Amino acid sequence: MPRKDEEYKNYINEKAKFAYDLFQRGESFKKARAIVVKGDKLVVLKYSENEYLTAGGGVDEGETLEEAVEREALEELGVKCKARKEIYAEYYQAPCSYNGVDFISKREAHFFICDFVSYVQKDKLGLDGEFEDGIEVSEIELCDIDKLKATQELKDKILENLKQSGILLA
Repeated sequence: MPRKDEEYKNYINEKAKFAYDLFQRGESFKKARAIVVKGDKLVVLKYSENEYLTAGGGVDEGETLEEAVEREALEELGVKCKARKEIYAEYYQAPCSYNGVDFISKREAHFFICDFVSYVQKDKLGLDGEFEDGIEVSEIELCDIDKLKATQELKDKILENLKQSGILLA
């Protein structure tokens, strides 16, 4: 859940400007999402008792997808990880507005299997606390993957990849 204070409004405005600049150049807004594997569990953001999300966000200018996914996991989960493999991509459009100009932003979300390295002590989740209180880092068992807010196709890709890598038994 996003915050509503002035700091957060500035953060959203910066993201809208970035999306508008990409739109002006005819480029997609790329996002990188981390599927962090820790043994036989996934490290995720817990929004409610039955709603979990992968960490992720926008790819900064000059940053590779792999660098972005590792940075996002660190910012949002407080986890150092190593991007192993891109397993899925979604392409979509999102309505946006910047300085009174409405536009359609082309989006790409790239999902990576990432190997857990370690937790890093953090005072707050997200970049400058972009999340409201109540959001927490959680580890879910692979048998609870249906609680992950994601398409069935993505969940199937996660399980397929973990079987191929020997983490999950067929």
